[in-house]
Amino acid sequence: MKKLLLLLFSLILSINSFAGGLDGKGLKCKNISQYASNDRPFYVWFANHESYVPVIDGETIRWWGGYRYREVGTRYVRFEEELYNNPYRFEFPLSVLWYHKLDRSNLKLPPLFDLGNDPYWICSVMYNKDTITSELERIISFSSGTNKI
Repeated sequence: MKKLLLLLFSLILSINSFAGGLDGKGLKCKNISQYASNDRPFYVWFANHESYVPVIDGETIRWWGGYRYREVGTRYVRFEEELYNNPYRFEFPLSVLWYHKLDRSNLKLPPLFDLGNDPYWICSVMYNKDTITSELERIISFSSGTNKI
């Protein structure tokens, strides 16, 4: 009986530690708001307690990064303090992270201050940085392929 309880307890601990950490995971976020001025998805990668945002620059992918995030209790993740002095904070997609907080219970990015017409984002988990990179490379190849006529 003791071995069974020990096994059950260790299993519960391992599941919680896997589900609780953001490091080694990525997000793909899409705008689901009727007020969407930008319907392009964006991505965020988490590693070493920092967030990295890939941006398409021409035909290359640049990773803006090293932005520390703050976990507010166990429910929210906020980025704004680290992005405050960043000169790119008003550019998409960093502007979304600066003005929104990640709700870990449903992976939504509601605005910090809901003024009634702010965009609303929902994210899905991507467990591999290579998946994010390959999706962005497909976007680049599709856009460059359609421009070649």
